[in-house]
Amino acid sequence: MRGKKSLPLVVLLLVLTAGCAGGTGEHAAGSGTRARELTLAEEAAIDRAEDTLVGACMRREGFRYWLGPVPGVAERQAGRYVVDDVDWARRYGYGRSFDLAAEKARVGHPNVTYANALPARERVRYSHALDGNLDDAVTVSLPSGGTVATPRTGCYAEARTRLYGDHAAWFRARKTVTSLTPLYVPRILKDARLSTAVAAWSRCMKEAGRPFASPDEIRRERDGLVEGMSRAEALRTESALAVTEAECARETSLGETARALETEYRAEALRPYAEESTAYRRMRLAALARAGSCEAGRRPQISVASRHGSTDPSTHRGVPLMRKLPAALTVLAMAALGTAVPVSTAQAAAGCADAYAGAISGYMYAYDYTNCSGYLGRAEGNDSNWGDSGGSFQGSDTNRATSVLNKGNSQEVQFFNGTGTQWSGGQICLSRSERYASDLTNDYFTSGALVSNAISSHRWVNSGTCTKWAV
Repeated sequence: MRGKKSLPLVVLLLVLTAGCAGGTGEHAAGSGTRARELTLAEEAAIDRAEDTLVGACMRREGFRYWLGPVPGVAERQAGRYVVDDVDWARRYGYGRSFDLAAEKARVGHPNVTYANALPARERVRYSHALDGNLDDAVTVSLPSGGTVATPRTGCYAEARTRLYGDHAAWFRARKTVTSLTPLYVPRILKDARLSTAVAAWSRCMKEAGRPFASPDEIRRERDGLVEGMSRAEALRTESALAVTEAECARETSLGETARALETEYRAEALRPYAEESTAYRRMRLAALARAGSCEAGRRPQISVASRHGSTDPSTHRGVPLMRKLPAALTVLAMAALGTAVPVSTAQAAAGCADAYAGAISGYMYAYDYTNCSGYLGRAEGNDSNWGDSGGSFQGSDTNRATSVLNKGNSQEVQFFNGTGTQWSGGQICLSRSERYASDLTNDYFTSGALVSNAISSHRWVNSGTCTKWAV
């Protein structure tokens, strides 16, 4: 394991000073209190505060900016390894309503339409004002290997500085702490306690007329199970299956077992990074203390549901903010027990940075060569076969991409080396927060196949669906 750099003491002091409208984090993050984890509701409060600060910054830069709905507690519970809350399952199924609302927001939120309507030069200035410029970036070497970077400038960086006290220190602590899943998830997958619980769950499901070997099998087949159904019918079908899954998970304690194992193995993985872990928790508590004063100045949200004439209760954020990472107990590897942090080894490539700044919001782009050169095409929606005569990519576009870009605002792009709406074959995801992968020659699908010159289809997904990220 590579040596780690300790976070300086000044980081823990900074979290007590910078505020939102003068607030401090003393009561939440003072040295005399134990740095605890946040609740889902508290995480949502911080996200709303960040959104408010980003909006104020963008308006100072001369742009219009609409605050969007932030994911609520119910949506933040979606994407777990196994559903074991029967009431949640009955109401939300597997979270399809959240997915549908996110898709609408990705292409129809006023921030998207406004940015896309700007002249080309202004659109680049808008992108730089919002996202910053990767020519001046904070880069972190991750415990699991690889590096990840984020701009020091831009409204996102400013908002996080106001909330956390030091944007660079926050980014380092957060990425260190949240990138450990590849180090401990393989051990969870091999643990006999998990295997025993999954086997018991599978027997329960079979007895209930739902013969699935694991929760992961349901996730893989979920779309195919409702293919051709109306939206209402699909929601009813998934809810019924999710309720059975939850009932069996409660009966066999699969959910409890998985969470206990994740807590155990994650604690072991965190030991070499105790300082980063403490800083991460304290900075989050400090941000929570400041969030209240930010919320006081928050303008009314625009409801995704009402904007699109839907009664969907989803509360997905429809603005181009970094998507909140779910808990580690989501889809990862075969048994889907964690979400690895996306890693980029060449994110600061000038060609992709320029391409990203000029790209249209709500689209993914693909390129024939490295560094986002040799434009192949762009897509606003899904394309299940890059080699057919339909969709955004056609004919010779298949199996050619060597670099890709995601400007989809709130969703990740999942690429496959197979075709068809069953979304089979190996997969790999590119997150909105990573922006682009400038060289896919070092990336491999979950099947083990090289990604470069092998992408045959793509779809937009929420992060809990992804099992591997572009490096």
